[in-house]
Amino acid sequence: MSITPFNASLIPDLSGKIALVTGGNTGIGYITCLELVRHNAKVYLGARNKDRAQEAIKQLKNQVPTAQVEWLSLDLGDLNRVEEAASNFKKKESRLHLLINNAGIMATPYETNKDGIEIQFATNYIGHFFLTHLLLPTLSLTAKDSAAHQVRVVNISSLAHNMAPNGGINFDDPNNTGRFFLKPWARYAQSKLANILHANYLDRHYSNRGIDFISLHPGSITCIFKVIYWFAFFVFITPDQGALTTLFAATSPKAESGKYYIPFGKEGTISSCAGDDKLQDRLYEWTCTKLKSLGYIQD
Repeated sequence: MSITPFNASLIPDLSGKIALVTGGNTGIGYITCLELVRHNAKVYLGARNKDRAQEAIKQLKNQVPTAQVEWLSLDLGDLNRVEEAASNFKKKESRLHLLINNAGIMATPYETNKDGIEIQFATNYIGHFFLTHLLLPTLSLTAKDSAAHQVRVVNISSLAHNMAPNGGINFDDPNNTGRFFLKPWARYAQSKLANILHANYLDRHYSNRGIDFISLHPGSITCIFKVIYWFAFFVFITPDQGALTTLFAATSPKAESGKYYIPFGKEGTISSCAGDDKLQDRLYEWTCTKLKSLGYIQD
């Protein structure tokens, strides 16, 4: 493993900054929260399970006694709970500097949420899209408040986005119910492609508000991947190492809006589909239409 060009010692002082990290109770999310509070940010740890979240917060405070960290109840697979989480956050805070869309599930058996959306697409993409949509006004006001307050949205994607079925988003069958090899992985890959398309769309349309929109592949974490076919595409790293690219994207002055980063803070290459402006527009419009049809957003 080569020496990392970015490490936690390069994170600037984050005093006065407020961060929300989804899936912050474990893995990369936990290490991300740890380094953010270690550098004086106030962190909202988004997680579904109260007991696990509180245990994570206990560990964070054991490691950083001065840590400012709170649990935010959040289930990205349930859009009503996403809406509740955003509302609860806005009751507590009027500013948000860092939204880190980290949570995700991987290669799970076929299942849909209560809205009929395949669970990986719902959790990894739709839930984060909706959360970002609901918090965008807060992010915009934070960016407007002071030029010194750097505001960023970071979408955790994956190298797997290159393996999305048919090279893009299956709009005719977004749940990917058809028959093809490694279906759970194909659904995962589509959700990770959607994360990049989302970040790039927002960069093109909203970065003029003073918000940076960044996507990244954190690296493949030890003991996650069990399908030998995929071993050719991933080099395993630890959660501590995996969090470094997230932390680079969230905090480094060198990170740029609209970019896609790979370990450890290097600019990476996205698929031709991920860089397709028309596909970004189509997915954004499709998602808005879907959320409107379900009654979650209004015209």
